[in-house]
Amino acid sequence: MTSPRFFEGFEVGMSQEYGDYLVTKEEILEFALNFDPQPFHLSERGGEGNGLWRALCIWFSYQRDSDADDSGQYAYWGDRLRMKNTIINKKESRSRPDIGTVFMYNEIFNQNGEMVMSFKPIVMFKKKQSADIFLSISHGLELG
Repeated sequence: MTSPRFFEGFEVGMSQEYGDYLVTKEEILEFALNFDPQPFHLSERGGEGNGLWRALCIWFSYQRDSDADDSGQYAYWGDRLRMKNTIINKKESRSRPDIGTVFMYNEIFNQNGEMVMSFKPIVMFKKKQSADIFLSISHGLELG
């Protein structure tokens, strides 16, 4: 099943699963070296002696909004990740009749079925009719 390209293709309750992504040690280390070279990201024992960092993480966890799901685990190298995307709502734009908004709930699981992350993206999609009209005008085609 391919992902819909236009607003009309999404239905509330619809869900899809993606991937079998292997997280490698090399990938994590390369990312850490380039973007966040903290000792706990670069160490195989990662996290030992990080009392201040842990305290900050705990504080941030209390600051998250009420929709945040704190049941996630960590993803480690060697994990195989997959994502489940579920459509939780959709609505047409009142100010722009050529687009609609799709509200999603994404969950990422490891090979043991443990959720390692969840998030709720809000994405705008063009409506098919507006795309067809654009193609018709730009290519001189008639809609049938």
